[in-house]
Amino acid sequence: MSLGPILIFDKSTLESLNPDESVWLDNFFRTNITPLFYIETLADLEKEVAAGRTPEQVVGSLAHKTPDSGSLPNVHHGTLIAGEVGSRREIHMRYVPVIAGGTALAYEGTTGIVFDQAPEAEAFRRWQKRESLDLERSIARAWREALSAADYDEVCEALQRKFFETGRPRSLGEAKSMADDILDHGDQGRLFGSA
Repeated sequence: MSLGPILIFDKSTLESLNPDESVWLDNFFRTNITPLFYIETLADLEKEVAAGRTPEQVVGSLAHKTPDSGSLPNVHHGTLIAGEVGSRREIHMRYVPVIAGGTALAYEGTTGIVFDQAPEAEAFRRWQKRESLDLERSIARAWREALSAADYDEVCEALQRKFFETGRPRSLGEAKSMADDILDHGDQGRLFGSA
């Protein structure tokens, strides 16, 4: 695993690299692969592609360029929120990927944690071989449909109404105070769903 700084990248970054450049990325950086990267890549299984290429080839090319020796898939933020709220313990973000699972084991007086391969990493191995599951295609289709159905104008209008009632924050301190007030006194179920 690389000893370099930890890097977060998006899909367009990998698309802009050739395979040799992606090897250098893997060599000099540790990478935190975000759930959004997996979702964006997965969505390409249902995307219209240029003539002469299949969606599997597009996804396979991305999977081939994705750093793997110094990378870890980060847990989805929904899982982190549910874990923190459910356990009532703070989840510490220490500039490293937060990974899921892990089984505590003890052997001859020494304890440790063994992590199985994350489902996202297993999916990437399949994608590198130009394989995808029907389930992944269904998820990709549903995600693309949800994005096209999102009403961003409604969200914008709701925020404008909120600012009309309370006034826009004029400093970072006011913005934090407003956010704290929303989190402390807002509808917790709705806030959790939004998060």
